[in-house]
Amino acid sequence: MKPSVAAQNRIDPRFVSKLSTFNITKLSEKHLHSISSTITRMAGYDNNILEQIPKITTATIEIFNFLVNNFPPTPSKFYYKLTLRDISRVFEGLCSTAQETMLQSNYLIRVWRNEIHCAFFDRLNSKEERDLAESKLSDLIKVYFTTESNFALANPMVFGNFSQAVRRITEVIDDSRLYRDLGNFADIRKPLNQVMESYNASHQKEPLKLVLLTQPFNI
Repeated sequence: MKPSVAAQNRIDPRFVSKLSTFNITKLSEKHLHSISSTITRMAGYDNNILEQIPKITTATIEIFNFLVNNFPPTPSKFYYKLTLRDISRVFEGLCSTAQETMLQSNYLIRVWRNEIHCAFFDRLNSKEERDLAESKLSDLIKVYFTTESNFALANPMVFGNFSQAVRRITEVIDDSRLYRDLGNFADIRKPLNQVMESYNASHQKEPLKLVLLTQPFNI
């Protein structure tokens, strides 16, 4: 590159001649719906679960468009920029849920709601924005999944793959680490405390002292 002259930083034409420009057309909602539905169907769930996939895909695209239109990125909130990668994370979360835990369609909707929170809502940093987004999501669930709405909208949502963590440490068992609903904060406090106690028993010189708070989850 040539030296900066008059606030300009021109690039040598010989260098520019080695570059290429290409354009990727934005996917239409039809193609996005087809791709997302196909990926989720490959997870191998039962037919009663797969029947919900088209509606889940439609609802995902709707909440994505709602967030893009209502919460555009700004210089101070540049991380509000949503892309197709964020949509893929929702379906990646659905596919990571083991078939052993996906017994009914209402559980699928609850998992989907949790993945929407992880992929989209976690970046919203004000209560007003989160309440508006949650209201829109609740409306979509009641419209598309009427019979499953009560179960899917129950709070809190605590998902993870450490339900057998204590036995894995103390009994050295084979743990497949299934991603599942872990209940509420009181339910996960017990295994987390037990893991800490097990660790401290073998590390008495440098014990781990953690205080588990529920307040950070409710911010």
